[in-house]
Order: sequence, then C-alpha cells, then structure tokens
Amino acid sequence: MSPRRASRVSAMVTALVVVAVSPAACSSPEPQPGPPVTAAPTASPTTHTEAPTTDPTLRTLIEAPVAPGTLTLGAPRDDDGVDFRRLDVTYPSGDLTITGILALPDGDGPFPAVVVVHGYEPPASYRRERATLGEQRALVEAGYAVLAPDLRGYGSSDAGATDSWADQEVGATQDVVAAVGALAAGGVPQVDPSRIGLLGHSQGGRIVLNAAVVDPDGALAVVATAPSSTDPWQNVERFMFAALDAAGGLGTRGSPATQPQFWADVTTTTFADRAHRPVLVIQGDADEVVDPAWADAGVAAWDAAGGDATLVVLPGADHGLAPSFDEAMTRAVDFLDEHVAAQG
Repeated sequence: MSPRRASRVSAMVTALVVVAVSPAACSSPEPQPGPPVTAAPTASPTTHTEAPTTDPTLRTLIEAPVAPGTLTLGAPRDDDGVDFRRLDVTYPSGDLTITGILALPDGDGPFPAVVVVHGYEPPASYRRERATLGEQRALVEAGYAVLAPDLRGYGSSDAGATDSWADQEVGATQDVVAAVGALAAGGVPQVDPSRIGLLGHSQGGRIVLNAAVVDPDGALAVVATAPSSTDPWQNVERFMFAALDAAGGLGTRGSPATQPQFWADVTTTTFADRAHRPVLVIQGDADEVVDPAWADAGVAAWDAAGGDATLVVLPGADHGLAPSFDEAMTRAVDFLDEHVAAQG
C-alpha cells in the first residue's frame, strides 16, 4: 500500500486484542474537546470583508519563528502512583513559561523522544498527573522519552492573551513547536535530540498537525489521534457557535466571509505543501465528538499537497479510542519506530 493512501482497518483484519479504557487512560476526557455549547447564534455570518485583522496566525509563526529555549529539569514526581520515571520540567515559549512532565524509560538513554499533546478540557479540571497518561505509558514501555507539556493556560503554565480555542490554537501551536525545539537543543542526557516525534489527541491532534507545517524540520514523524478539524471554522461551527457575535463572527477574527485571509492562515492544510514528514491519523468511526469525516478530508488535503499521510480507521472506536486504545497505541508506536527510533 502506498504510504500516501488512506487505509481503512476493518474488524475482519484486526489481529490485536483490544481492551476498553477509561477516559482517564486517554489524552482527554470523553466530553467534547471545546467549550460547552449553550446557544445558537442569532445571525448568519455577513458576506462583506472587513479591514484585515492583526490577530496572529500560522503564517505569523512561519514568517517570524520564535527562537527555541532549553528544557529545565525539576523534581522527580514520586507521588503520582505510576510505574515509570517522571520529572517536572519547564521551557520557554516566546515570553511564556510552559510547564510539563518528562517521562523516561528505565536506563540511561539517550532515548528517542515524543512530544505528546493533550486535548481540550476545561482548564480548571485539568490535572497534569493524569493528562495523556495512557499515551505516556505506551510510549515509555516502547523505549521513548515523553515530553507532555501543559499548553498555555493549563496546569502551572503561563496563560496567553486569549484561550487556545479563541485564537484557533495558534498560541498552543507555538508551545508545541517550542517543546520540540527545547528537546532538539540538547542538554537532557536521557534524550536523543536528533530523534523526536509528535503525538496529539483531539484538539492536540490538530495542534501537532499545525506544528508539522509551521516547523517542517522539527519532528521526524507526526501522529494525530481523533483530531479536531484542520479547517478551524468547522470546529467553530461544532463547538463554539455560542461564542459567535451578532454578525456571526468571532470578534476581530470575524468569519471566513468577512476575514478570509485570517481564516485561510489559521487553516492547517493551507500550508500542507510545507510539510514533508510522514503523518499518521488514527480515527474511530464511532466518534461522536469530532466528525470522523474530518480525518478523511484532512488526509486527502495533505496528500493532495504532496504530503505523506496515512489514515487508519478503527471500527467502533469512540473519541477516546475505546475499546481500541491499545490497538491505536500499537499502531502509533510501530509508526514512530519506523520513522523516529530507527533513524538513530
């Protein structure tokens, strides 16, 4: 099979035994990956264009990249109740300080590394010790170091000027690009700075795809599981319509009808022709949070731009990939082994 062809996985060919997992074992809880929706907008988006907004976009990050900093190691997390090593860490993302966890296999390394990006949940309920725990465990057991950042506004990370949904994940994308840069800068003896991958779930899935186009030479491979749409207006319509103003837009960001350049420049696939690392998208066809069709459309657009994207659809899997979480992680690890670990 060509690596650029989306592949569907049927139950008839599934050879792995899968088990049900609780939402805590996945990178984000089962509820929707966006703010709660309570009301419909009172007006459709207007069709006239307005003065261009100056809000930052993916193009902003591409044209004015932020210099990476270094990863600072903190205290061991001995009270988390997990069976592998974890440390508190910090690193800079522009003017912000981002916190997170570095999980390590047994041994001295240096290990290949994966930056694992959490999905949306209300920041007040976010707990660093359990976020992406299932992904961390699967990767550590496979011999990877894992950097799991608390995106801006989460955990003890500094908050950005706006939340990640309002700015269409541009700030969070910068945090992930900075995480890759901090690992690549070296200085962590247990991590091989030349072998770094990305994995994100839900909103985090879209963010790692963003990172792949903003910094195409950063990570060697990218895995997105149950990602939100690479077309951000689809996410707005599904998760944020209660935030729309009377004109059917998002404040200064307007809508695709009134601010076409902004919305083009926060659309991941606008820049898919920049990406040249392999991408794996894993999607459950029973997902009731994100539309499973978004994964098909995103992969098709990626491949049409000359990229290398593969889609795996898990029959009966929900947004947290249950009951096929173990199978999803096996497929992710196999992909990362080929494109990240084997590059050493």
